[in-house]
Amino acid sequence: MGDFTGIMEWCFGCHCCESFNEYYNDERLKSTLHFHDGKRKIDFVMAYIETDDEDDDVNDRRRKVYEKALMRKGLELEIEPKEESQDQVTCFVKIHVPYDVLLAYAERMRMKMPLKEDRVDFEEGDDQHECCDSIDCKMCCTQPFRLENPELDDRDQDNYTAEFTRDKIEFFDVKNEDTFFSDSQRSRIAYRIMNETKFGDEKTMVGINRLINDGTYDCVYPLHDGAYDVDKFEIANQQNMRGLLYREWGRWGRWYKYQPLDAIREYLGVKYALYFAFLGHYVEMLFFAAAVGVAVFLYSIISLYFLDNTR
Repeated sequence: MGDFTGIMEWCFGCHCCESFNEYYNDERLKSTLHFHDGKRKIDFVMAYIETDDEDDDVNDRRRKVYEKALMRKGLELEIEPKEESQDQVTCFVKIHVPYDVLLAYAERMRMKMPLKEDRVDFEEGDDQHECCDSIDCKMCCTQPFRLENPELDDRDQDNYTAEFTRDKIEFFDVKNEDTFFSDSQRSRIAYRIMNETKFGDEKTMVGINRLINDGTYDCVYPLHDGAYDVDKFEIANQQNMRGLLYREWGRWGRWYKYQPLDAIREYLGVKYALYFAFLGHYVEMLFFAAAVGVAVFLYSIISLYFLDNTR
């Protein structure tokens, strides 16, 4: 249920509701990454199984206290009851972090955000673009390992970055409030708030990890950016980073291509981008050791063959 599609399915017993059920499903599934209003993006999801046990009453009270505390910190919540889940027992709490809260915690967490860039306007008749096009053409011909995809080129962030402060927000590249923070940054801020929120008077009664260990919630997770098995036209129209990474990076046919580290950083975060960058460099360095090993192996087989013949 990575793309939240599974919990959006309804099941009606009577046959007269089938047409309404199909229409309702179609309308709901159009925006599985947003709240019911289709505008507020889902940044995190908390899931728990609702039972009739006495222990569940204690967990229910803890959940109510914790969710009210999250709302007091500015988060917006929307609950999907168990009747709307696929297994009819799991409840989902969808979390959205408003823009003002994102700005406040980005400053608190000292996030590095892109600054505005100074663009240089070329005069008419300047052959700068023609020169760049010829260089790119030569590089594509001489470097078959590059990823030739304009969607990935647009993801490259060459802007300078600085620690975000709300007092100097005019210096940051805020083109759109919905896209200023990436999905990984939104999830990181949401998880930070969830770990700092208390659900009791004791000092140890704080954080979502404690609630998971106590069985109050079963799991928490951010959502993937839609389905991955989509064609290139859907990727371009919906800006599906998950589908773009699968198409240009996660398939066997792209094993020899360079990794799109900028796109990985934007979608998964800096730590995962560094991890895959290390793995790529590590495997590349192992190529020389593997070549030597294959040469030694072939030499041993040839030597063994001639040695048997001499005997």
